Amino acid sequence: MPSRPRWRDLARRLGFAAAALVGAACVRDQAIVELAWSFVDRDGASIFPSGELSDLCDLRGELGGQERSYALHLELRLCDPECPGGCEQEACWITDPLRFGCGSTRGSSLIPVKEGPTIFDVQVVAAVDGAPECACAIASPCAERPGPRARVVEPGLVTDLQVYLLVLDLPDPDSARLDLSTCCEVPPTCG
Repeated sequence: MPSRPRWRDLARRLGFAAAALVGAACVRDQAIVELAWSFVDRDGASIFPSGELSDLCDLRGELGGQERSYALHLELRLCDPECPGGCEQEACWITDPLRFGCGSTRGSSLIPVKEGPTIFDVQVVAAVDGAPECACAIASPCAERPGPRARVVEPGLVTDLQVYLLVLDLPDPDSARLDLSTCCEVPPTCG
């Protein structure tokens, strides 16, 4: 008979879990977006996560002729497709950009829902010396990324997992050394 209370306890826990999921599904003004990504070099060889680098957090690069540390992050901008400025204009953003950690290969976030499609624009961002205020988007040809995608985000649901393959043009993939002066516009106060 000792197994009977365990079954009741398990049933009670499952009931609470089901109630929590139903409650989350009833949210009318928010949804979850989920992304996964990996980095390859210009020849298609994996850099991260299953390549030479265990993370993208403490990389060495150049800035103004000096060696500096930097971290690479994936940033997602969610934009209104009807806004004339596109994702380059802060006024077109539906929410602040979502920046995921330098050791991550997957991320999700709760976002506000708007009617109609939302533009998903992914950026590869370098944070010089690990400082968020010294971040800049890595431009082509240093980093290649897919173009913006239009997606419909439904209230209370998880938008299906989007997978991104990002290409870094590295002279030496073992070191992930970039010349940040030529790859992105670092804020002047960080140079």
